[in-house]
Amino acid sequence: MLFVGRLSRQKGLHLLLRAWQHAPLSGSRLILVGGTSTVAPMGLAEVDSAVIVRPWTADIVSYYRAVDAFVLPSLVEGMSNALLEAMACGLACVATRVGAAEDMIDSGRTGLLIDPGMFAT
Repeated sequence: MLFVGRLSRQKGLHLLLRAWQHAPLSGSRLILVGGTSTVAPMGLAEVDSAVIVRPWTADIVSYYRAVDAFVLPSLVEGMSNALLEAMACGLACVATRVGAAEDMIDSGRTGLLIDPGMFAT
């Protein structure tokens, strides 16, 4: 599963990481690609061996092609370019019901929408 964006708390990564640690899928990996934000940067101390963190790259398409699914756990979002890119690459997408995600995804049909913070449960 892939996340692309700023590695910040507003993106809900702390909740995604907590959920990932509590519900591991055998052999699966979570890849986080992005840069730190100057607004509330997120420490990645809680990352385990099933989580791969990579710096921002101009060759993001290679990541989209290498994974099976995309996740956008944002607590606050506008229209996510990363979500648009993932959908354009044909990835299964899971996103929170924030910003334009509800307009972009028909939940259960073209992806899955969840409530913000749901990863925390």
